[in-house]
Amino acid sequence: MRPIVRFARRAATPALLGIVLMSCEDDRITAAPHRPLLADVTVPPPAGSYAIPTPANSARPNGSALPEQETGITIPGGESLYVRVRVTGGILLSDNPDYVAHIGPTGLDGTVIGPRGMNPGECADLCPLEVRVWFYSATEGLGFVFNDMGNNVGERVERVTGPGRFTVLRAGFHAEGTYFEGGTCAPFQNPDLPPNCDPTVVTDVYAFDFSGQQTLSVDFVALALHASSTTPAPGEIVHFQAEGVNVTLGVPAEWWFRPTGAADDIAVPACADHLECDFAPPSYGVMFAQSWVGSGYVGGEVALTPATAAVTIVRAEGPNPAGSFTTKPGEEQVSLEATTIPSTFASEVEWAVTKAPEAAVETQSPIAPRRGATSSFSVPAPSNAAGRWQAYPVGAGLEVKRLGYEVTAGVSSGGTEHPAEPKRVYQDEIDVVRQEYLDLGVWLGPPGRARFTNESPVPHLIGKGFNTGDYGVMVFNGDFVAHLNQLAFASASYGAWQIESQYRNPAHQRFHIPASAKPGLNSWHLYGCAVDITAQGANLQERKRYWSRLEKLAYRLNFDWVEPGEVTDFDHVHVEFHFCQ
Repeated sequence: MRPIVRFARRAATPALLGIVLMSCEDDRITAAPHRPLLADVTVPPPAGSYAIPTPANSARPNGSALPEQETGITIPGGESLYVRVRVTGGILLSDNPDYVAHIGPTGLDGTVIGPRGMNPGECADLCPLEVRVWFYSATEGLGFVFNDMGNNVGERVERVTGPGRFTVLRAGFHAEGTYFEGGTCAPFQNPDLPPNCDPTVVTDVYAFDFSGQQTLSVDFVALALHASSTTPAPGEIVHFQAEGVNVTLGVPAEWWFRPTGAADDIAVPACADHLECDFAPPSYGVMFAQSWVGSGYVGGEVALTPATAAVTIVRAEGPNPAGSFTTKPGEEQVSLEATTIPSTFASEVEWAVTKAPEAAVETQSPIAPRRGATSSFSVPAPSNAAGRWQAYPVGAGLEVKRLGYEVTAGVSSGGTEHPAEPKRVYQDEIDVVRQEYLDLGVWLGPPGRARFTNESPVPHLIGKGFNTGDYGVMVFNGDFVAHLNQLAFASASYGAWQIESQYRNPAHQRFHIPASAKPGLNSWHLYGCAVDITAQGANLQERKRYWSRLEKLAYRLNFDWVEPGEVTDFDHVHVEFHFCQ
């Protein structure tokens, strides 16, 4: 059961919330606790302080009373905060010499009366000299009990709602008692003086002179309730910690949970009398905690809500440099990775993969990747794998040839989808070339990426040079080139040396060379291990002679093959050296 905070109700116009900073009776005051504040609160500077006037003596029935005073201490409008109301100091009782002379010592000379007032057994049941503090609000007036903190300090912690103001009064020293003449604390006529009818002349003998100073101060305190997660997944254990703000928390400490939309709180007994606890909320809602701080309870709350999910794709790339890929086994897996906020959504990430813009229309969608923050998919072979290359004209850009995918990811929270920014993954130029080997079924398969080097292509059909293909890269076989250099040096006396063609990519070889050249996909040109050398000569006879001499030299240097002159019309010398693959 929640602890009872006790207070006195006072009728007032305007309505007020009064704080009786202590009373000598506790059992007359009952109330329900306030709802705690939100988590991670900060408190304003102290509201203010007020020096409470001290009465001079106990003369006349209410001569010791202090009428209600405005203190100038206020709470701003709209604020609903816990306040610590404190009165420090006491009133020193000194026996009046006339009283001692006529009646005798009071027995209380030198006594200091604190903010709680005099013990009722010593004088009255109305607590003489008790300090009472009130807070005037816009709705009602409540008075709260003062706790004795020792050393003439009275204190109370309670929650108030502005706008409002504090006032203070002190109870008079006037009720019946057993220590004084005639059973009364009131002053009486001095028997040494004749009757005096002049009301302005004080002829009373009173018991005490008063001295000392009491000060009212009001400052703010709070309980900040922290949670390891304010957006927990269903069933997730959350670590809660209560922290005092401008106050030291203590026990008893009580905890409750209120599900979203519920009217009642659920007690959390496992957390009772702890300032930290682990609890798996049964739903979204609000966790409450309140702690005793020596002079009242201070509370706080933290809301647990569905996560505002966020997903970021941090990786969508193939296994090759720059995240490229092909459909070759071992190179066809595109790895996916995403981060989520909160991290508890990691297992809920859903992936979708479609053809990317500026990718070959033949790109085929893969099987949907598995759910989770890390996943992957296998790149399927493109549609019309072999035939598609015939449709691409010489000079076609990469954007119509390359395979490419747009990857999206998302999570669902509270019935809302939270998608990530898409990420795209494409084949680079080298892998577009290598994909030709796969799609066209070239017999040795695609050359390794390390075999490629940058080399601008020569103009189609009319250019001569190393790269007579369609791309800005070509296969470069160092062993073949070294062997070819031997042939070039050894044949220097035969005439000029001119390379017509060394490398051609498969689609160029198959579809861009005139059919009369009998192009085939079993050519070593596709691997950079064949070269066509211009047959020098002004006429066919001279070209045949050049061709014959170079053929013999090539075989002497252990080249594997020289294409017959009848096939080349002695226009060029085709030599091969099979270092490839």
